[in-house]
Amino acid sequence: IGLVIPDNSNPFFSLLAHAVEEAAAERGYALVLTNSDGNVAKERRNVRNLAARQVDGVIVSSVLMEPGAADFESAEVPVVLLNHSAEAPGFNSVGVDLVAGARAAVEHLIGHGHTRIALAMGTNTGNYYDGREEGWLQALAGAGLPEGPIVRTPFTREGGYAAGKRLLAGAERPTAIFATSDLQAVGILRALHEAGLSVPKDMALASFDGSAEAEYSWPPLTTVRQPAKAMAEAAVNALIGTGRGNTPEHLIFPADLQVRQSCGCP
Repeated sequence: IGLVIPDNSNPFFSLLAHAVEEAAAERGYALVLTNSDGNVAKERRNVRNLAARQVDGVIVSSVLMEPGAADFESAEVPVVLLNHSAEAPGFNSVGVDLVAGARAAVEHLIGHGHTRIALAMGTNTGNYYDGREEGWLQALAGAGLPEGPIVRTPFTREGGYAAGKRLLAGAERPTAIFATSDLQAVGILRALHEAGLSVPKDMALASFDGSAEAEYSWPPLTTVRQPAKAMAEAAVNALIGTGRGNTPEHLIFPADLQVRQSCGCP
């Protein structure tokens, strides 16, 4: 089977790809991995190339929040969308509840007494509205708090670093930041450390994904963990397992908050 992901140098996508490979191997299938590099045209080209090599099916972690069905129908092989939060009519899709996961992280920061919580929002192809932003808004509104500052940068270490510097340079500095990916949070940590700030004493931080980088950064990151193994199993099952040929389903998995030290917990 083929797998198309945006970037296998991203620890979360590496984790996801490894989980897909294991789930496929258990069923006697090999995996062909390709990167789209966050580019829509390359993503579509990779799907076509995999189909031309007569793979039994393709799992796509699309760079688009709402990819067009025609792009995959023309491939003439079964396609399952992975790490996909929105329903895609006609296709099996597997994702995580971004809104609830983000809301849990921000509510946890609020529980530490923070009233000005910034959002480091990752940018996506097509500028689609991201559920993590909605979760941040819901948590603040539920606590009767005003919206904190928002900085939009790529889902990368460099993007997080830029976000951290911009938030620190703002007129009203937040006391906590919710980053929409672990990689962004790692970049933010560097910006905070360079500014001589202590985390979490001077600035609390929480993130999203649950990659190994979150566990081994300093301080270890409180993060919303995506269930990569369960998501990969569901995608492989829909493609080549007992779910193959069934009516397409959209499966959403809950994410869970992993509390570490960056939020202020001991």
